[in-house]
Amino acid sequence: DGAPMLDSCVNRECVVRIAGGATMVKVLRRDADRSTYRLESYNAPPIEDADVEWAAPVAWVDKRRRHL
Repeated sequence: DGAPMLDSCVNRECVVRIAGGATMVKVLRRDADRSTYRLESYNAPPIEDADVEWAAPVAWVDKRRRHL
């Protein structure tokens, strides 16, 4: 059961996998019924009632500008 890990990810930016296999970076929010999640991001509409299979907090982001 992944519930303890999901609980530690609520309200944090995480790598999230939802039922169906899509994996993305989102902020994990608990829905009112506490059985599903709302996934939020800065560049897309929220995903409501998401069935999250697993999540892991983002530990670090390198925001330096890179030249290719």
